[in-house]
Amino acid sequence: MIYMMTYGSSIEISFIYPVINSLIEVFMLVFSVINADLYGAYLWRYRSFYISFLTGSILFVLINLLVKKDIEKRYRILRIANPLFAVFSYAWSLALSYSDSTINGFYSPVLFMTFSLAIALSVFMLPYEYILVSGSADVMFIAIIVIRNEVEMSIINMIIFIIFQIMLGISLIHMKIKLSEKTKEAEERIDKELTQAARIQASFLPRENPPFPDRKEFELFASMVPAKEVGGDFYDYFFVDKDHLALVMADVSGKGIPAAMFMAMAKTQLRQCVFSYKTDVARAMEEANTELSKDNDEMMFVTIWLGVVDLTTGHVDYVNAGHEYPAISRAQEGFKIYEGVHGPFAAAVSGTKYTAGSFELAPEDILFQYTDGITEATDADENMFREERMIEALNKDITASVEDIDAAVRSSVAEFVKDAPQFDDMTTLEFKYKGAVQ
Repeated sequence: MIYMMTYGSSIEISFIYPVINSLIEVFMLVFSVINADLYGAYLWRYRSFYISFLTGSILFVLINLLVKKDIEKRYRILRIANPLFAVFSYAWSLALSYSDSTINGFYSPVLFMTFSLAIALSVFMLPYEYILVSGSADVMFIAIIVIRNEVEMSIINMIIFIIFQIMLGISLIHMKIKLSEKTKEAEERIDKELTQAARIQASFLPRENPPFPDRKEFELFASMVPAKEVGGDFYDYFFVDKDHLALVMADVSGKGIPAAMFMAMAKTQLRQCVFSYKTDVARAMEEANTELSKDNDEMMFVTIWLGVVDLTTGHVDYVNAGHEYPAISRAQEGFKIYEGVHGPFAAAVSGTKYTAGSFELAPEDILFQYTDGITEATDADENMFREERMIEALNKDITASVEDIDAAVRSSVAEFVKDAPQFDDMTTLEFKYKGAVQ
């Protein structure tokens, strides 16, 4: 905005516009505090805009107080002040327009041409003429008015000022709509990409149900529900040879796309190592850890439980790299946590040594493995589900199928957390040993 008064303006008339403008800019500052979300990323710029013009209005009031009724002195001051205010307004308009155009593509060359013309006019016009120049985002308003008397000037001042404030509001709303549209488009694109990523990740996990239907020595079921569209948990099962079945449960640090990418790499690497070392699960884990530690600039890590079951005897060789202890149901006695051998998580330090453990499964024994998304699921009061509730859910019916046992655990978790948001993936694996086929 550029303020200009007539040559013969009285002190009372000179006060009207800057005083009211000061009040309006104070109102806009308060509005920006109460409705900060409406401005979004533009909040700081518009607050600076309001503060700048509030300062200008206050200076104008002070100038009028200084010169009082000395018309000649006011004339000289206005001859200097008018071009300065023109340059000030022009600089603000350029800054707002440029930043808006780089982000939203609102820029129009007409804006720059018009303000350039306004500066030239303000420099050469005498104080008895009035110019108002205002710009905001992609909306601007320019009025060049020749003032003939004080009453006309006062009325026009008020009308133009109201129009400017209305246009500023329209500009802000329009900008917000444009930003919302662009944000919605970006969110839809991200959602689409995440959905595709989730499908790709799901394709990495075994999905047959039941898996290996021609094998009668066991029942097997596993599932994974990511906290986000994609997650870092994974499970795996595959035959090392015709009599040995590998079972894997793992949890990658972090969430989202980075964890999903690291998960895919860890799953592939672990498979290769198990095929190389077969039942020597400690060596397999050591090799996988070495490979995953290479070029791990993001310092991600993964907890892994790896077991290889001899289907002819029920013997299980396992290694635990920082993962949860499994729960085992033996001889119809119900599930209990099996605290066996435990080692450090993988992918953090190359050269880590692991110790293998072993246990026996008798016919009808069930192995349940899971990630901490189950036990650390929280309700609205931030209470955790914990192992005790998990064991209680597992023991509701230990004669049920492995799929029904899995459903009982997940149902119990859902009933506990209700509508509380969850921040960790929930992955489970149930293996029931049926005994060697005669």
